[in-house]
Amino acid sequence: AVARPPAALAWRPLAWVGAVSYGLYLCHVPLLLWLRGHDLLPLNPVGATLVALPLSLLAGWLSFRFVERQAIGDLYDYPLPGRRVLFSARWTTAR
Repeated sequence: AVARPPAALAWRPLAWVGAVSYGLYLCHVPLLLWLRGHDLLPLNPVGATLVALPLSLLAGWLSFRFVERQAIGDLYDYPLPGRRVLFSARWTTAR
């Protein structure tokens, strides 16, 4: 029998954070440094979180939307020699 993942992993907000997590990981430290360098980051940890978290999530989403999705699509559409296309809606339509 195949084990099912916990139901919490299917919760849409959590799934969205998972989708943007790599971009969030890449962008949050440079964003924090930029905010701190321009005196835009409060010294209070709660205030800093309220400022930095929405901006970091936005940066992560932008990275996912405009960089990662494009790269993932390219991997699926243009496989390496000897590899099959796993899935592509573009390949199912006439070119």
